[in-house]
Amino acid sequence: MSAGRVRAWLLAAALGVAAAPAAQETADPAALPPVALADLHYGDVLFHFYQDEYFGAIVRAEAYTAQGHMVPHAEDAELLLGGMYLSFGQHARAGEIFERLLGRPDTPPAVRDRAWFHLGRVLYARSYFEESERALRRAGAALPPALDAERRLLIAQGLMYRGRYDEAVAELSGWSGPASWTAYGRFNLGVALVRAGRLEDGLALLGSVGAMDAAGEEMKALRDKANVAAAYAMLQAGRPAAARDVLGRVRLSGPQSSKALLGAGWADVALERYSEALAPWLELQGRSLLDAAVQESYLAVPYAYAKLDAEGQAAELYDRAILAYEAERARLDESIAAIRDGRMLEAVLAADREEGQGWFWQLATLPDAAESRYLYHLLAGHEFQEALKNYRALDFLGRNLAGWRDSLDV
Repeated sequence: MSAGRVRAWLLAAALGVAAAPAAQETADPAALPPVALADLHYGDVLFHFYQDEYFGAIVRAEAYTAQGHMVPHAEDAELLLGGMYLSFGQHARAGEIFERLLGRPDTPPAVRDRAWFHLGRVLYARSYFEESERALRRAGAALPPALDAERRLLIAQGLMYRGRYDEAVAELSGWSGPASWTAYGRFNLGVALVRAGRLEDGLALLGSVGAMDAAGEEMKALRDKANVAAAYAMLQAGRPAAARDVLGRVRLSGPQSSKALLGAGWADVALERYSEALAPWLELQGRSLLDAAVQESYLAVPYAYAKLDAEGQAAELYDRAILAYEAERARLDESIAAIRDGRMLEAVLAADREEGQGWFWQLATLPDAAESRYLYHLLAGHEFQEALKNYRALDFLGRNLAGWRDSLDV
């Protein structure tokens, strides 16, 4: 195998581990060609790499390089090291390595573009949107169509997170990609247009996504989300009748159903149809109070009764809402106390502490505790996942240092 092919394979292997959940790539040793070793120290690094022991492989690669043992595989080892740093979440160090190695004129375009794409995606996942955009724009024409479509979506989404909606619109205008990505592109562009003040253009795109034929659960959820987004934009624009029609397309069993029911009620209120508003709001009250839409319904229902001159029933339901809120607040206070004493984080990581080290690790199980009921919703949030990964990495490094301290004494 040539040195160039070895470098390309190593980068694909390293970045495949980092990107496995989205790109379905893998660094399975049985599925990849062998590497001819000129030094056993490099083989030791690869052994730990294939065991998903990235930290151990990083330490060995750095130490062997400093000791001069990696000269026969210097470039390959550094490229692999960059991929491992990236997988471990050390984006700054990985970026330095990629900047140095992939800026060379002899780097194959396909290798270079995939490296910048995966680096940009990890930066995006960690909310470093400016750095992510710079890396993603370094990836170019050599990317496969699906990855190039995702690249442009990530750039546009990062622009929207920073409130630069006009630039996001420009990024996605004229965009095309695989069928599944096209739906996401239209949705994101529609949201960007609405936020940029171009309501009609945005509603047209959101409407196309909201009316599409959806085969799988993912596309059905996206369709519901587009209809909810369009309806709430119509409500804010003073068009409740149109919003009510659009919300009627949302499934009652999907993840957007609670928000759709709440919006349907407010659309009816705007049309002064208070009796009709009670139907979706009363449906909400049979759901979990953890949902913000359900919480709002506890105040919305008595409001509608008051508008219908049923003051006694409204007062009774306001009292019921107060009791429900007080009970939930007491449970919340208990959960906050449990979280502050540190036991919750210890319990969260106890079952998953030894399950791999990559930055795309996800929490698999929740502890059997009162505060866990609130984590189901938190876990869906990007900020919580990233904070948890940071905490888990610090916990791992702390235990690692403690182990080496004892070993040094021996």
